Amino acid sequence: MSIFKSDEGEFARFERHMKPIRALNENRRLKLIRDELKKDLQLQRKGLRALKSEQAKLEQELKRFAPLQLELPLKRL
Repeated sequence: MSIFKSDEGEFARFERHMKPIRALNENRRLKLIRDELKKDLQLQRKGLRALKSEQAKLEQELKRFAPLQLELPLKRL
């Protein structure tokens, strides 16, 4: 069969031509989505680390204070 005299229709030839192009576009789109998700995850991790360090600082500051002793009023029986 010659490449010039094909039984393949115009639309089938076009689809065969477009299939790898569509696959590349889809891969590019998925890569962009994946990159966005990675960035979001990195920002969330960074925020979580900041919260944990803030919590550790507050806990250290809390340990420096003397424990409170509450005085309850004495009731006569």
